[in-house]
Amino acid sequence: MSTSLFQPGYLPAQLLAGNVFIGSSAAAGVTIPAFTATAQVFGLWNPLGSGVEIIPLALEIGIATGATPVVADLGLCYLPNAGGQVATGGQITAFTSATPVNARLGLGNRSKALFTPSAATIAAPSFLMSIGLSFASTSAGTGVQYGQYDFNGMLSLPPNNYIGLGSSTIQSGTIIAATLFWMELPYSG
Repeated sequence: MSTSLFQPGYLPAQLLAGNVFIGSSAAAGVTIPAFTATAQVFGLWNPLGSGVEIIPLALEIGIATGATPVVADLGLCYLPNAGGQVATGGQITAFTSATPVNARLGLGNRSKALFTPSAATIAAPSFLMSIGLSFASTSAGTGVQYGQYDFNGMLSLPPNNYIGLGSSTIQSGTIIAATLFWMELPYSG
């Protein structure tokens, strides 16, 4: 029997099984770094030994600043061989973790992923993919500036990997609020 993400009822069943999680920045947002920055502010780490495969579902972003926002080409960076713990001289040397929320509010499993909504220091990541979202405005506060990216089951994060939000260009003072939704399934290697 197929377990496609696109099979009717599969995602609701995973949500009810307590396998879908939410990680969000603070409502005030964060300043997104360049794709190659070692100082990360919004990322998801599937540590070595977690026992789960992470399937990103959707990323939602919105401009949270009153400045004149300019953001070019939001996307993801990644760090393979990220290890299983923060370690001096390791791939991840600092990680401010926040507890992801189970999408089955008040019930469900605890996430095996490590999520940072604010700060991590990692070895130099590589550009992974564009999510095709850019914003530009000629003045502060003009119109709604929001975007959503649906991963459509096209990315998997096995243990020992990290992904983070990055940009090719971001104007100083542009602050983004972001939310990532993901599913955790048993890792079978």
